[in-house]
Amino acid sequence: MYIKNNLPNILSVLRGLLGFVIIYFINRNNYIVAFTIFIIAALSDYADGYLARKQKSVTAFGKIIDPIADKLLILTTLFSFTLKGFILPIFIIIIGLREVLITVLRLYLLKNGAVLAAKDAGKIKTVLQIVVIIIIFSSRILANFYPAILQYQGLLFNSINFLMLILLVVTLTSMLVYLKDIKEVIING
Repeated sequence: MYIKNNLPNILSVLRGLLGFVIIYFINRNNYIVAFTIFIIAALSDYADGYLARKQKSVTAFGKIIDPIADKLLILTTLFSFTLKGFILPIFIIIIGLREVLITVLRLYLLKNGAVLAAKDAGKIKTVLQIVVIIIIFSSRILANFYPAILQYQGLLFNSINFLMLILLVVTLTSMLVYLKDIKEVIING
């Protein structure tokens, strides 16, 4: 089985599921718990890759589930922030569509015997997404301790959405890299 006795794959699946737990805590304005879970889940991405290489248990399933888990974690967290009004909905819509498109194409390739592992552009995008999410969490946690920060809500909103715009550009750039690689695999494969 893909998951049984494969700790890296178990960690990947759990990381994806933790995104839904984060939604629960963000919805209840418990940003400290949500942030703690997010950090643990984000660190598990490093841990599962390290363990897979160390245990020589890298699998095709792991190469697919790892980025899907990352996408679930990121998208559920960003979606929660969108529902709270911290970021504009257009960002989550475009980023979500990119993630679905690339995931569907990667699964198509896998079905046809080709595995397209994560690329550097995708890894940079994921790191930037995590940084932006940490900044948003930090602003919410600080606002809980220092409510005076909320008088700068407009500046905070604009700053976060400027970061989301940069993130969107990086996300779309990484999509172009994947589409080029997918086209080459389809043509040559």
